[in-house]
Amino acid sequence: MHTTSLTLIERVRQADDREAWHRLVQLYAPLLMTWAGKAGLQPTDAADLVQDIFVTLLKELPAFRYDANRSFRGWLKTLTMNRLTDLRRRAAVRSAVPLGSVPELSVDDPAELFWDREYQEVLLRNALDLMECEFDPGVWRAGTAFMFSGRPARDIARETGQTENAVYIAKCRVQRRLRETIAGLME
Repeated sequence: MHTTSLTLIERVRQADDREAWHRLVQLYAPLLMTWAGKAGLQPTDAADLVQDIFVTLLKELPAFRYDANRSFRGWLKTLTMNRLTDLRRRAAVRSAVPLGSVPELSVDDPAELFWDREYQEVLLRNALDLMECEFDPGVWRAGTAFMFSGRPARDIARETGQTENAVYIAKCRVQRRLRETIAGLME
């Protein structure tokens, strides 16, 4: 079933939709792991953080209401940043470091600086990975090559054995599906 991202969020709100949860995890787990790693967490701590975030999503998403003035991404970012702050505070307590010396996340924090670009890149990469199986291999190869290589359609047509027009059509089909897949999540 092909769903837009806002539809996916609505489906996930219904806790019994396993397919929607699986797709949400496929889209966001790698992104959250990347964010956690860039925030300085070791892989095991990053995995614990991601699991904690998904547990929280399981509890909180039924009450989540989409607001055009706010975004799911913003909500997820706030949740992640809060969990990172909690982890840092707990680590400080365990190591008997005074809480005042625990660095707080700030505008200059590296995790904050890479957030938007990293979010878009990882979400795009994950969405493309999920979408690939929805297309004929020739259409996929031509469409993505034309979208991302910056090369002329005639060169890609020659390489893929398609007409130039078929390359343009493939790009449009892949691009349209990508927009549907990430609608509402790349604001």
